[in-house]
Amino acid sequence: MAQNGGGDPGHAAVETYCFQPEVFVEPHFTVEGFIKECKLRVPMAELKVDLDKYHDSLQSSMFTLINKDYGEFLSLSSNLAGLDKSIREITTPLGDLQTDVQKLKDAMDSEIAELEQRIARRTQIRDRKALCQKYLNISASIEKIEKLLAGAAEEMSGGTAEEALSRGSGELIERVASEFNQLQFYATQCDRSPFLDALGPRISSITALLQKGLELSFRRGLEEGDREVLRQCLRTYSIIDKVSVAETLFRDIVVTSYAHEHITQQAVRESGLQEVYADILKFVEDRCAALCSVAAQLNITACDFVVNAVWPVVAETLSHLSIFASGIADEFHSNYSTTMSFLDEFELLCGSRRSVERLRAHPAYGTFCRRWSLPVYFQLRFQEIAGAVEGLFSEQMRECGEDGRPWRLTVGNSVILLIKRCWAPNVFLQGLTHRFWKLTLQILSRWWCRSVILLAHCARPDECCCRYAQFVTTFCDTALQSENRVTALLLLQDTGELQRRVPEFIGFVADAADESTLKVALDDASSMLDQSVADVRKQHCQRLVKSCSDILQKCGGVPRQYRHTGRKAPTEASDFMRTVFDPLLEFKSAYTAAAIGGDFQTEWEARVFAGATAKYKDLISQLLISSKEMEEQLQRVKKLRKGNPTTQGMSDDDKIRLQLWLDVKVYVQMVSLNPALDADTSALLEELQSLVEKAKPADAGGKVPTISTLDS
Repeated sequence: MAQNGGGDPGHAAVETYCFQPEVFVEPHFTVEGFIKECKLRVPMAELKVDLDKYHDSLQSSMFTLINKDYGEFLSLSSNLAGLDKSIREITTPLGDLQTDVQKLKDAMDSEIAELEQRIARRTQIRDRKALCQKYLNISASIEKIEKLLAGAAEEMSGGTAEEALSRGSGELIERVASEFNQLQFYATQCDRSPFLDALGPRISSITALLQKGLELSFRRGLEEGDREVLRQCLRTYSIIDKVSVAETLFRDIVVTSYAHEHITQQAVRESGLQEVYADILKFVEDRCAALCSVAAQLNITACDFVVNAVWPVVAETLSHLSIFASGIADEFHSNYSTTMSFLDEFELLCGSRRSVERLRAHPAYGTFCRRWSLPVYFQLRFQEIAGAVEGLFSEQMRECGEDGRPWRLTVGNSVILLIKRCWAPNVFLQGLTHRFWKLTLQILSRWWCRSVILLAHCARPDECCCRYAQFVTTFCDTALQSENRVTALLLLQDTGELQRRVPEFIGFVADAADESTLKVALDDASSMLDQSVADVRKQHCQRLVKSCSDILQKCGGVPRQYRHTGRKAPTEASDFMRTVFDPLLEFKSAYTAAAIGGDFQTEWEARVFAGATAKYKDLISQLLISSKEMEEQLQRVKKLRKGNPTTQGMSDDDKIRLQLWLDVKVYVQMVSLNPALDADTSALLEELQSLVEKAKPADAGGKVPTISTLDS
């Protein structure tokens, strides 16, 4: 229950409600939401009672508030007496003041409007004066340039203005360029007008003369290799902001002719792609070095002949060669690797990081790189490598010779070779790192699916739910037959070897990707293989335990041998006890044939001894209990028939217990003398012996049968 927070402050008792009174003043209060929330806590009848109580409390508070200020409310009318007369007395002075203020405002507005008109007129006059000055400057610049060109032409004894500019002094061309730059500046500051339209032909003529003269001078500098002329031309182009024109001229005059002559399909066939690329790099060093050096000395940052003049022509010419075909994987790899090396060396000739960034951002660079069909090349390699992997697993597994160590089967050695082939220099490409890494993991997964899952499901093929279920079942039926056990063990050992080799795969791509990311993927693959090996061992041990336990199940026939058969008391262990561990012996022979280490054998034998002993203990316990119950039941029947019967000699149940005692003694001897015995198995043997010792007949004698230990 919530305490009242919104009732009468002077109320003697503190009311409590099933709701918080503050909820009514919240901005998002709704009646439906309030009722819905309260219905979850209290019945509607109780809510109605609390709402009535809260309503009464609010009414009481309102009446108290009105009564408190009622006296002041009644005296309000007497306090307002004479207010109308006072208001009328001040109305007239206030009206006069308003009239005076309005007259003053009108006068000020008139003066401000007149001043604004005068200012606007002066601004217009000033703008026209500035425009006239610009027109005068334009006219003066045109006349000055024309006089310079005319004077230079007269000095050339009748030569043209273009020849005067191309063969004149550097001072002349710089003066013309400087004036032309000012002319362009003034022209851009003026709007289109009849005056500029009238000067348009003269400006166009000057522009054409200057560009033609610079082109002739620049061409002469390129042909003669005159660095001073090239410096003068580049400085002039920089002054008039036409550096791109110089780059275009160099491309058209020098680069295009070189490309058409040397970058051809015939040159690739005769000399090879690498020689063609080497010739291009030599051309860039020989022909661009002077221009780049001059541009760097003049600090012309916008000038980049290597990127803007050479690269577009080279990329366009190379795109017409048949070097991008991906149908032949080896040829494509050679062409692509050679091209990437060429691009790296080409970037070194750019001279600066900014130039390299411009090269990589150039549209021709992206177009050239996109012509290489890397996905198609990878598909060819994928079909080659993945097909070889599938071929390995579809063939019968064969043992390796001495040259294949430490691998025991050819498939393991071949899988490693195929993984290494993914990263071989003549196969791997930097741009396909992620795809080859995925292929590496797929090969590991394929090994896991084909070699480990199949073996791991040998003991429970009916539970296999993968899409290869039919194949798995077929394989499991024959995987552990006597003629295939050696292969199965060798396959298991190779899986462990592969699991140890997994961390080495990072070295294949250490320079091509983030090592931490790769390590996560390899850790998953390694844990997968490690868990698979453990599952395989567990399944094999369970199958061996089941095989041994099936033989021990024959002890269930001991009661049938002695009950009501009249057979003599046993003196030897049952014949089947000598064959209890035959499945393990057969498996040990497979170990020996596979030349697998002793630690590996000991581990499996210990698991088999422990599992078989636990099952044998349960069987003996059940047989003894069953024998005891049957004996008691027979005694009761005989007692009812003959009164107090006397038993001569050993009873059938004593013979049964004696036979079980003899069998257990032999079993304990076979297991306890084996070096693979562990502490848990020893404890189980003691419990097993304790069971049969308690049930052993008193007249059984003390002779203990012996049997040779399991050959280790």
